Amino acid sequence: MNRLRSRLAGLMGRVLLLTFGLACAVAISEAGLFLFLTHPTFLRWAPSGLAANIRYYYMSYDRALLQAQPEASRYDRELFYTLRPGAFHFRNREYDVEVRVNQAGVRDDAASLQAPEIIVLGDSLAMGWGVAQSQSFPEQLARLTGRKVLDAGIASYGTVRERRLLDRLDTSAMKWLVIQYDANDAVENAAFRDQGNVLRVQPRVVYHQTLEQAAQRRRYWPGKATFCIVRHLLGLSGERPPTVFHPVDEAAVFLNALEHAGTTPLDGVQVLVVPINAFGEPVSPFCEEVVQQIGKRDCPSWMRRTIVLDLTGTLRRKHYFDLDDHINAAGHRVVAQAIQQALFGR
Repeated sequence: MNRLRSRLAGLMGRVLLLTFGLACAVAISEAGLFLFLTHPTFLRWAPSGLAANIRYYYMSYDRALLQAQPEASRYDRELFYTLRPGAFHFRNREYDVEVRVNQAGVRDDAASLQAPEIIVLGDSLAMGWGVAQSQSFPEQLARLTGRKVLDAGIASYGTVRERRLLDRLDTSAMKWLVIQYDANDAVENAAFRDQGNVLRVQPRVVYHQTLEQAAQRRRYWPGKATFCIVRHLLGLSGERPPTVFHPVDEAAVFLNALEHAGTTPLDGVQVLVVPINAFGEPVSPFCEEVVQQIGKRDCPSWMRRTIVLDLTGTLRRKHYFDLDDHINAAGHRVVAQAIQQALFGR
Protein backbone atom coordinates (compact mmCIF):
# COMPACT_ATOMS: atom_id res chain seq x y z
CA MET A 1 0.00 0.00 0.00
CA ASN A 2 2.76 2.42 0.94
CA ARG A 3 4.57 1.59 -2.28
CA LEU A 4 1.39 2.30 -4.29
CA ARG A 5 0.89 5.60 -2.50
CA SER A 6 4.50 6.49 -3.19
CA ARG A 7 4.06 5.75 -6.90
CA LEU A 8 0.83 7.76 -7.10
CA ALA A 9 2.47 10.66 -5.31
CA GLY A 10 5.40 10.51 -7.75
CA LEU A 11 3.04 10.37 -10.73
CA MET A 12 1.01 13.32 -9.44
CA GLY A 13 4.20 15.25 -8.87
CA ARG A 14 5.32 14.66 -12.43
CA VAL A 15 1.87 15.64 -13.76
CA LEU A 16 1.92 18.84 -11.71
CA LEU A 17 5.45 19.61 -12.85
CA LEU A 18 4.48 18.98 -16.48
CA THR A 19 1.38 21.15 -16.08
CA PHE A 20 3.40 23.91 -14.50
CA GLY A 21 6.01 23.70 -17.25
CA LEU A 22 3.34 23.79 -19.94
CA ALA A 23 1.66 26.78 -18.29
CA CYS A 24 4.99 28.60 -18.14
CA ALA A 25 5.69 27.80 -21.80
CA VAL A 26 2.26 29.10 -22.84
CA ALA A 27 2.71 32.24 -20.73
CA ILE A 28 6.09 32.92 -22.34
CA SER A 29 4.62 32.26 -25.77
CA GLU A 30 1.70 34.62 -25.12
CA ALA A 31 4.04 37.33 -23.85
CA GLY A 32 6.20 37.00 -26.96
CA LEU A 33 3.24 37.08 -29.31
CA PHE A 34 1.72 40.10 -27.62
CA LEU A 35 5.06 41.88 -27.78
CA PHE A 36 4.72 41.78 -31.56
CA LEU A 37 1.03 42.69 -31.43
CA THR A 38 1.69 45.76 -29.30
CA HIS A 39 4.87 46.71 -31.19
CA PRO A 40 4.06 45.78 -34.82
CA THR A 41 7.22 47.43 -36.20
CA PHE A 42 9.18 44.50 -34.70
CA LEU A 43 7.63 42.34 -37.43
CA ARG A 44 9.96 43.98 -39.95
CA TRP A 45 12.84 42.00 -38.46
CA ALA A 46 10.97 38.82 -37.51
CA PRO A 47 11.38 35.59 -39.52
CA SER A 48 8.80 35.46 -42.31
CA GLY A 49 7.07 32.38 -40.89
CA LEU A 50 6.67 33.92 -37.45
CA ALA A 51 5.43 37.20 -38.91
CA ALA A 52 2.89 35.36 -41.07
CA ASN A 53 1.47 33.48 -38.07
CA ILE A 54 1.21 36.60 -35.94
CA ARG A 55 -0.61 38.39 -38.76
CA TYR A 56 -2.89 35.36 -39.12
CA TYR A 57 -3.84 35.55 -35.44
CA TYR A 58 -4.32 39.31 -35.57
CA MET A 59 -6.55 39.29 -38.62
CA SER A 60 -8.52 36.18 -37.61
CA TYR A 61 -8.97 36.63 -33.85
CA ASP A 62 -7.76 40.04 -32.70
CA ARG A 63 -8.66 42.68 -35.28
CA ALA A 64 -11.89 44.63 -35.01
CA LEU A 65 -13.86 44.71 -38.25
CA LEU A 66 -15.45 48.09 -38.82
CA GLN A 67 -18.47 46.61 -40.59
CA ALA A 68 -19.06 44.30 -37.59
CA GLN A 69 -19.23 47.12 -35.04
CA PRO A 70 -22.83 48.01 -34.05
CA GLU A 71 -21.94 51.70 -33.85
CA ALA A 72 -20.37 51.64 -37.32
CA SER A 73 -22.82 49.75 -39.56
CA ARG A 74 -26.53 49.25 -40.08
CA TYR A 75 -28.57 46.56 -41.79
CA ASP A 76 -29.68 47.22 -45.36
CA ARG A 77 -32.15 44.86 -47.03
CA GLU A 78 -30.65 45.50 -50.48
CA LEU A 79 -26.92 45.67 -49.63
CA PHE A 80 -26.81 43.70 -46.32
CA TYR A 81 -25.29 46.73 -44.58
CA THR A 82 -24.02 50.25 -45.09
CA LEU A 83 -22.04 52.43 -42.73
CA ARG A 84 -24.07 54.07 -39.97
CA PRO A 85 -24.45 57.86 -40.38
CA GLY A 86 -22.65 59.86 -37.72
CA ALA A 87 -19.16 59.87 -36.25
CA PHE A 88 -17.31 57.17 -34.34
CA HIS A 89 -13.77 55.98 -33.65
CA PHE A 90 -12.30 52.91 -35.30
CA ARG A 91 -9.41 51.36 -33.34
CA ASN A 92 -6.98 48.54 -33.87
CA ARG A 93 -3.37 47.83 -32.93
CA GLU A 94 -1.87 50.34 -35.37
CA TYR A 95 -4.46 53.08 -35.59
CA ASP A 96 -7.24 55.00 -33.87
CA VAL A 97 -9.09 57.14 -36.39
CA GLU A 98 -12.35 59.04 -36.51
CA VAL A 99 -14.84 57.93 -39.15
CA ARG A 100 -17.49 60.42 -40.26
CA VAL A 101 -20.37 59.01 -42.29
CA ASN A 102 -22.99 60.93 -44.28
CA GLN A 103 -26.67 60.10 -44.71
CA ALA A 104 -25.99 57.82 -47.69
CA GLY A 105 -23.95 55.54 -45.43
CA VAL A 106 -20.51 56.26 -46.91
CA ARG A 107 -17.41 57.82 -45.36
CA ASP A 108 -17.60 61.36 -46.70
CA ASP A 109 -19.33 64.65 -45.95
CA ALA A 110 -22.84 65.58 -47.01
CA ALA A 111 -21.63 68.15 -49.55
CA SER A 112 -19.81 65.47 -51.53
CA LEU A 113 -23.11 63.69 -52.18
CA GLN A 114 -24.33 66.59 -54.31
CA ALA A 115 -23.31 66.19 -57.96
CA PRO A 116 -19.77 64.82 -57.52
CA GLU A 117 -17.63 64.77 -60.66
CA ILE A 118 -15.64 61.73 -59.55
CA ILE A 119 -17.17 58.83 -57.63
CA VAL A 120 -14.92 56.22 -56.05
CA LEU A 121 -16.38 52.77 -55.43
CA GLY A 122 -14.56 50.03 -53.57
CA ASP A 123 -14.16 48.22 -50.29
CA SER A 124 -12.18 49.01 -47.13
CA LEU A 125 -9.17 50.20 -49.14
CA ALA A 126 -11.19 52.92 -50.87
CA MET A 127 -12.99 53.72 -47.62
CA GLY A 128 -9.64 54.49 -45.98
CA TRP A 129 -9.35 51.65 -43.44
CA GLY A 130 -7.01 52.72 -40.66
CA VAL A 131 -6.17 56.19 -41.97
CA ALA A 132 -7.62 59.60 -41.21
CA GLN A 133 -10.45 60.73 -43.46
CA SER A 134 -8.26 63.38 -45.06
CA GLN A 135 -5.61 60.76 -45.88
CA SER A 136 -7.78 58.38 -47.92
CA PHE A 137 -6.93 58.32 -51.60
CA PRO A 138 -10.35 59.70 -52.68
CA GLU A 139 -9.80 62.73 -50.42
CA GLN A 140 -6.24 63.15 -51.67
CA LEU A 141 -7.48 62.80 -55.26
CA ALA A 142 -9.93 65.64 -54.65
CA ARG A 143 -7.10 67.91 -53.48
CA LEU A 144 -4.82 66.91 -56.36
CA THR A 145 -7.42 67.48 -59.08
CA GLY A 146 -9.59 70.25 -57.63
CA ARG A 147 -12.64 68.13 -58.54
CA LYS A 148 -15.53 67.16 -56.28
CA VAL A 149 -14.91 63.54 -55.31
CA LEU A 150 -17.28 61.24 -53.42
CA ASP A 151 -15.71 58.39 -51.47
CA ALA A 152 -18.32 55.61 -51.69
CA GLY A 153 -16.06 52.76 -50.55
CA ILE A 154 -17.54 50.40 -47.94
CA ALA A 155 -15.59 47.65 -46.18
CA SER A 156 -16.05 44.12 -47.60
CA TYR A 157 -18.14 45.20 -50.58
CA GLY A 158 -17.58 43.35 -53.85
CA THR A 159 -18.18 44.79 -57.31
CA VAL A 160 -21.83 43.73 -57.25
CA ARG A 161 -22.80 45.76 -54.19
CA GLU A 162 -20.60 48.64 -55.31
CA ARG A 163 -22.55 48.92 -58.56
CA ARG A 164 -25.85 48.62 -56.64
CA LEU A 165 -24.73 51.38 -54.30
CA LEU A 166 -23.96 53.61 -57.29
CA ASP A 167 -27.64 53.41 -58.28
CA ARG A 168 -28.49 55.29 -55.06
CA LEU A 169 -26.05 58.14 -55.60
CA ASP A 170 -26.32 61.44 -57.46
CA THR A 171 -24.55 60.75 -60.75
CA SER A 172 -25.87 63.79 -62.63
CA ALA A 173 -22.40 65.37 -62.84
CA MET A 174 -20.30 62.19 -62.80
CA LYS A 175 -17.61 62.20 -65.48
CA TRP A 176 -15.19 59.73 -63.93
CA LEU A 177 -15.91 56.50 -62.04
CA VAL A 178 -13.02 54.93 -60.11
CA ILE A 179 -13.52 51.30 -59.04
CA GLN A 180 -11.01 49.98 -56.52
CA TYR A 181 -10.85 46.21 -56.84
CA ASP A 182 -9.59 43.56 -54.40
CA ALA A 183 -9.06 39.89 -55.21
CA ASN A 184 -11.57 38.86 -52.53
CA ASP A 185 -14.31 40.65 -54.51
CA ALA A 186 -14.36 37.61 -56.78
CA VAL A 187 -16.36 35.57 -54.24
CA GLU A 188 -19.30 37.99 -54.33
CA ASN A 189 -18.99 38.50 -58.08
CA ALA A 190 -18.95 34.75 -58.79
CA ALA A 191 -22.01 34.14 -56.58
CA PHE A 192 -23.88 36.87 -58.47
CA ARG A 193 -23.11 35.26 -61.84
CA ASP A 194 -23.87 31.73 -60.64
CA GLN A 195 -27.25 32.86 -59.29
CA GLY A 196 -28.31 34.22 -62.66
CA ASN A 197 -27.09 37.77 -62.01
CA VAL A 198 -29.22 38.05 -58.89
CA LEU A 199 -27.89 39.50 -55.62
CA ARG A 200 -29.31 37.50 -52.73
CA VAL A 201 -29.14 39.45 -49.49
CA GLN A 202 -29.29 37.69 -46.12
CA PRO A 203 -32.07 38.73 -43.68
CA ARG A 204 -31.59 41.05 -40.73
CA VAL A 205 -31.21 38.17 -38.26
CA VAL A 206 -28.12 36.94 -40.11
CA TYR A 207 -26.65 40.44 -39.97
CA HIS A 208 -26.98 40.50 -36.18
CA GLN A 209 -25.61 36.96 -35.92
CA THR A 210 -22.60 38.08 -37.94
CA LEU A 211 -21.94 40.92 -35.51
CA GLU A 212 -22.16 38.60 -32.52
CA GLN A 213 -19.90 36.00 -34.12
CA ALA A 214 -17.30 38.68 -34.85
CA ALA A 215 -17.42 39.89 -31.24
CA GLN A 216 -17.16 36.34 -29.89
CA ARG A 217 -14.18 35.59 -32.13
CA ARG A 218 -12.27 38.54 -30.65
CA ARG A 219 -12.88 37.70 -26.99
CA TYR A 220 -9.62 36.84 -25.27
CA TRP A 221 -8.96 34.01 -22.83
CA PRO A 222 -5.61 32.91 -21.35
CA GLY A 223 -3.50 31.08 -23.91
CA LYS A 224 -5.78 31.96 -26.82
CA ALA A 225 -3.08 33.28 -29.16
CA THR A 226 -0.81 30.27 -28.69
CA PHE A 227 -3.70 27.81 -28.98
CA CYS A 228 -5.08 29.38 -32.17
CA ILE A 229 -1.71 29.55 -33.89
CA VAL A 230 -0.74 25.97 -32.95
CA ARG A 231 -4.13 24.69 -34.08
CA HIS A 232 -3.69 26.57 -37.36
CA LEU A 233 -0.20 25.13 -37.90
CA LEU A 234 -1.51 21.62 -37.28
CA GLY A 235 -4.36 22.13 -39.73
CA LEU A 236 -6.97 21.63 -37.02
CA SER A 237 -8.66 25.04 -37.12
CA GLY A 238 -11.46 23.78 -39.35
CA GLU A 239 -11.20 26.94 -41.44
CA ARG A 240 -11.78 26.67 -45.13
CA PRO A 241 -8.88 27.91 -47.24
CA PRO A 242 -9.74 31.07 -49.18
CA THR A 243 -11.15 30.50 -52.63
CA VAL A 244 -8.50 31.18 -55.26
CA PHE A 245 -9.73 32.13 -58.72
CA HIS A 246 -7.80 31.77 -61.92
CA PRO A 247 -7.24 35.23 -63.49
CA VAL A 248 -9.48 34.23 -66.42
CA ASP A 249 -12.42 33.46 -64.13
CA GLU A 250 -11.69 36.37 -61.81
CA ALA A 251 -11.75 38.84 -64.68
CA ALA A 252 -14.87 37.26 -66.20
CA VAL A 253 -17.00 37.52 -63.05
CA PHE A 254 -15.71 41.06 -62.43
CA LEU A 255 -16.69 42.29 -65.89
CA ASN A 256 -20.05 40.56 -65.63
CA ALA A 257 -20.75 42.36 -62.33
CA LEU A 258 -19.50 45.65 -63.72
CA GLU A 259 -21.89 45.41 -66.65
CA HIS A 260 -24.95 43.78 -65.11
CA ALA A 261 -25.07 44.46 -61.34
CA GLY A 262 -26.28 48.06 -61.60
CA THR A 263 -28.63 50.16 -63.71
CA THR A 264 -26.83 53.51 -63.67
CA PRO A 265 -25.93 54.36 -67.29
CA LEU A 266 -22.20 54.88 -67.80
CA ASP A 267 -22.24 56.23 -71.35
CA GLY A 268 -19.97 59.26 -71.43
CA VAL A 269 -18.30 58.27 -68.14
CA GLN A 270 -14.62 57.36 -68.02
CA VAL A 271 -14.27 54.24 -65.89
CA LEU A 272 -10.94 53.47 -64.21
CA VAL A 273 -10.29 50.18 -62.40
CA VAL A 274 -7.50 50.14 -59.82
CA PRO A 275 -6.82 46.68 -58.30
CA ILE A 276 -5.09 46.67 -54.90
CA ASN A 277 -4.16 43.44 -53.12
CA ALA A 278 -2.90 42.78 -49.60
CA PHE A 279 0.74 43.59 -48.83
CA GLY A 280 1.57 44.59 -52.39
CA GLU A 281 0.78 41.22 -53.96
CA PRO A 282 0.99 41.56 -57.78
CA VAL A 283 -2.19 42.41 -59.67
CA SER A 284 -0.75 42.22 -63.19
CA PRO A 285 -2.34 38.84 -64.14
CA PHE A 286 -5.81 40.16 -63.28
CA CYS A 287 -5.19 43.51 -65.01
CA GLU A 288 -3.93 41.85 -68.17
CA GLU A 289 -6.85 39.45 -68.29
CA VAL A 290 -9.42 42.24 -67.83
CA VAL A 291 -7.90 44.16 -70.74
CA GLN A 292 -7.84 41.05 -72.93
CA GLN A 293 -11.44 40.10 -72.17
CA ILE A 294 -12.70 43.62 -72.79
CA GLY A 295 -11.09 43.41 -76.22
CA LYS A 296 -12.86 40.12 -76.96
CA ARG A 297 -16.27 40.75 -75.39
CA ASP A 298 -19.32 42.22 -77.05
CA CYS A 299 -19.57 44.96 -74.45
CA PRO A 300 -20.85 48.54 -74.20
CA SER A 301 -18.69 51.37 -75.53
CA TRP A 302 -18.05 52.73 -72.03
CA MET A 303 -16.56 49.38 -71.00
CA ARG A 304 -14.29 49.27 -74.04
CA ARG A 305 -12.83 52.61 -72.92
CA THR A 306 -12.15 51.39 -69.37
CA ILE A 307 -8.69 52.16 -68.00
CA VAL A 308 -7.09 49.41 -65.92
CA LEU A 309 -4.40 50.79 -63.62
CA ASP A 310 -1.72 48.25 -62.70
CA LEU A 311 0.10 49.30 -59.51
CA THR A 312 2.31 46.22 -59.32
CA GLY A 313 5.74 47.47 -58.29
CA THR A 314 4.35 50.90 -57.44
CA LEU A 315 2.64 49.88 -54.22
CA ARG A 316 5.37 48.29 -52.11
CA ARG A 317 5.54 46.70 -48.68
CA LYS A 318 6.39 50.05 -47.08
CA HIS A 319 3.04 51.39 -48.24
CA TYR A 320 1.17 48.96 -45.95
CA PHE A 321 0.77 48.71 -42.19
CA ASP A 322 3.16 46.31 -40.49
CA LEU A 323 0.42 44.16 -38.99
CA ASP A 324 -2.74 45.06 -40.84
CA ASP A 325 -3.02 44.17 -44.54
CA HIS A 326 -4.33 47.61 -45.60
CA ILE A 327 -2.40 50.45 -47.18
CA ASN A 328 -1.18 53.23 -44.89
CA ALA A 329 -1.32 56.98 -45.51
CA ALA A 330 1.74 56.82 -47.78
CA GLY A 331 0.07 54.08 -49.79
CA HIS A 332 -3.06 56.17 -50.22
CA ARG A 333 -0.93 59.04 -51.48
CA VAL A 334 0.70 56.77 -54.09
CA VAL A 335 -2.72 55.53 -55.26
CA ALA A 336 -4.14 59.07 -55.52
CA GLN A 337 -1.16 60.26 -57.56
CA ALA A 338 -1.36 57.26 -59.89
CA ILE A 339 -5.09 57.83 -60.51
CA GLN A 340 -4.53 61.52 -61.16
CA GLN A 341 -1.82 60.69 -63.69
CA ALA A 342 -3.98 58.04 -65.40
CA LEU A 343 -7.04 60.27 -65.68
CA PHE A 344 -5.53 63.69 -66.25
CA GLY A 345 -1.92 63.05 -67.25
CA ARG A 346 -0.33 65.34 -64.71
